Amino acid sequence: MALRRIKADLHVHTCLSPCAGLDMSPLGIVQEALRRGLDLIGVCDHNSAENVRAVMEAGRKKGLAVLGGMEVASAEEAHILVFFERDEDLLRFQDVIYRHLTGTNDEHAFGQQVIADD
Repeated sequence: MALRRIKADLHVHTCLSPCAGLDMSPLGIVQEALRRGLDLIGVCDHNSAENVRAVMEAGRKKGLAVLGGMEVASAEEAHILVFFERDEDLLRFQDVIYRHLTGTNDEHAFGQQVIADD
């Protein structure tokens, strides 16, 4: 069996992550990935998967494969990328993460964290 070469970026943040700009909308991300010739992207915002489905839908419409994931921060401040084959499993994992997060978003420290629907 011959292996197929895939060009991918598995560490893509949306406008939900504090390190990403507001221009990182689902459609904008997909268009930029296609412009760069990518076959696959992995969406992994910090401690949340709220924008994964919107990016998956934009990717489906434009012909880009999207893998849903999350960048989880550990107590030791290590950042771990986790990916799930099914978005239902990812959203269940998100619920676990949300139950263990402390405090609320500080917009002065982290900026806006936008949930997108398209």
